[in-house]
Amino acid sequence: FGLFQDRDDGSLRMLIPEQALGQEYIYFAGIQDAPVATGQFRGNVGVWAKNGVVRIDRHFDRIEFVQENVAFHFDPDSPLSRASQANISPAVLAVAEILAEDEDGAVLIDAGPVFLTEAFMQLKASPDPEAAEPPSFDLGSLSEDKTRFTHWRAYPDNVNVFVEYVYDNPAPAEYEDEDLADPRYVSMFVQHGLVRMPDNDFQPRSYDPRVGFFVSRLADLTSTAAAPWLDYINRWHLQKKDPGAQLSEPIEPIVFWLENTTPYEFRETVLAAGRAWNEAFEKAGFKNAIQMKIQPDDADWDAGDIRYNVIRWTSAPTAPFGGFGPRVVNPRSGQIIGADIMLD
Repeated sequence: FGLFQDRDDGSLRMLIPEQALGQEYIYFAGIQDAPVATGQFRGNVGVWAKNGVVRIDRHFDRIEFVQENVAFHFDPDSPLSRASQANISPAVLAVAEILAEDEDGAVLIDAGPVFLTEAFMQLKASPDPEAAEPPSFDLGSLSEDKTRFTHWRAYPDNVNVFVEYVYDNPAPAEYEDEDLADPRYVSMFVQHGLVRMPDNDFQPRSYDPRVGFFVSRLADLTSTAAAPWLDYINRWHLQKKDPGAQLSEPIEPIVFWLENTTPYEFRETVLAAGRAWNEAFEKAGFKNAIQMKIQPDDADWDAGDIRYNVIRWTSAPTAPFGGFGPRVVNPRSGQIIGADIMLD
């Protein structure tokens, strides 16, 4: 996609080539920075955003961003597959008017209605009707005037749009922590990402509940089993260079970069811990499956590029976690496209 920012007012235009229309993309959203009181924090991902599939459609003079429902599987050889869309709802997340079109069929839209709202990712938590008492901190309302694009990045396999969401609450509850300059005005910084669907010979692997895995959940609606689950485990696309060898190096190893935010005194420990994963991969027949590198201080890439898996170090006045691993997964197969590890 092409992105163009107006130098006068900061508005963003998105150029969508004709071949992208009707195609699916993996949508991923992550919190860049947010006070923990909001329920968000750096590295957090949306409820569905880590497994979202978005289709970009044209409907006459507008472009629609439609979230697919990927929770179900139909055996294509079953006649019932003809009814695969029955009683299942997609979600039209955002609509944008076509501003211009060129001779090659590419269309230009205003990216504001797509990304400057909570259409893709709900940030403000919904009220909990079962809560004993309302939350002590209320974000207030999203400010259309203050919410803005901060920057954007286009990479070979993904595009990221960064937004500062500003919430106004003229009379918030008393707030004593120091992470907010003023509790009436709160900013959250969010990264929206559209990732190219992988085109390879990756083979899904079904989940065995006796072994712990993160999974992409699927229900086989053409199955007559009492538990028609067809969950796919989340795993990397590792292939042996020598398929006949008991122990072989992979065609493409899994490379993790230690972000240059990592304190010097912890770097060797983290690198050694990452390399220790190779012991487990050797049991699976792979030698040197994991490679560990350090991001140079003058690197011309950043963690937003889906081609780089990054171990990141962050901080917060009140640390919300010790460590966790957000990842981008193709929910239709379980293939891990990219992953970060957040340490706090």
